[in-house]
Amino acid sequence: MRFILKEAGLDPQKDVQLIYAGDPPLLYSSFQGGRFDAMFISLPFPVLAEQQGYRILVNAAERIRIPLSGMAVTEDTLKTARDQVKRMIRADVEARRLIRREKETAVEIMVSWLGLDRSVARRSYDLYLPAVSGEVTAEREGVRLILEMEVESGVPIKVRDPDQIIDAKIVEEVKRELAK
Repeated sequence: MRFILKEAGLDPQKDVQLIYAGDPPLLYSSFQGGRFDAMFISLPFPVLAEQQGYRILVNAAERIRIPLSGMAVTEDTLKTARDQVKRMIRADVEARRLIRREKETAVEIMVSWLGLDRSVARRSYDLYLPAVSGEVTAEREGVRLILEMEVESGVPIKVRDPDQIIDAKIVEEVKRELAK
């Protein structure tokens, strides 16, 4: 949210009043009640709001390239179970590739696992898709942005260099293996 506000020429510390209003269902309920002028919220809530006549002003997935999730392992695990970690990375990449090429399968999973209405699931898929890479990636620049935003918001973090977090070697190994 702060990144998108900055991109729009606003200072998140001065130009807007940011309020953490709880988990997404609570935030959405407060928004519906008129308590807020705008909200930055995870899917499927923007779609639900859109269906009620509100407008989606920006889709973060189209504007910012930051990792939405990641895999964290200890140095010991990386040394002792490297093959297992690589299999997990491959499984993640294969799942993302499936999401990208099999919209109806992904929508069906969203309907059955998340209990979404099919139209909400389809629209959520469309909004989410730009964030889904089908490649083996280590989003170094995205991790750098996250670290930078955390520091700006006052979060006391020890690591400020993405290379201290990302193991680019294992990413390259998995890329080569998947290319075979």
